[in-house]
Order: sequence, then C-alpha cells, then structure tokens
Amino acid sequence: MEHIFPNVVLGFNDALIGLTGALVGFSFALGDTKLIAVAGLVTGVSASMSMVASAYQQARHERGRNPLKVAIFTGISYFFVTVLLVLPFVLIANNKA
Repeated sequence: MEHIFPNVVLGFNDALIGLTGALVGFSFALGDTKLIAVAGLVTGVSASMSMVASAYQQARHERGRNPLKVAIFTGISYFFVTVLLVLPFVLIANNKA
C-alpha cells in the first residue's frame, strides 16, 4: 500500500509558506480585498499546478509509487490550503474610511 500522507503534508506546507507570503505582499500592495483574493487565487492555482508537475516527476523516478495518485493528492492539498487562505479576503468587505 502506497503512503500518500507525506505528499498531502508537502502540499499543505508549501501552500502555507508560499501563499501566506504572497498574500501578505498583496495586502500591502493592493488596497481592495477582492483584488487581493483574485491575485491570491491566481497565485495559488498556478503554484498548485507547479506542485502537481513536480510531484508527478518525482514519483515517476521512485520505485513503487503511482505518479498520478501522488500528483493528485499533492495538488488537492495545495489547492485546499489556497482556498482556506483566500477565503477571508472574499468574505471580508473593504473598510475604507
């Protein structure tokens, strides 16, 4: 039985590190929460696709690993964290005083 847990953790970890930094930068550079959400979503989706490709290529060269399964679990976990981190920017309205 193949262990997928490390790939899920990899997706969570990379998304938390990379996307949190990007969202902080977007928050300082952009004033509109909806624009921050869109920029964060685009960044997260493109980064998750990159992680899928990397996980697939890595698993191809490891004995006993299913590359497609590894890539799917890594990508889903990355995208899940992306949605969780971007969601507050979608739900919170701008407070321009």
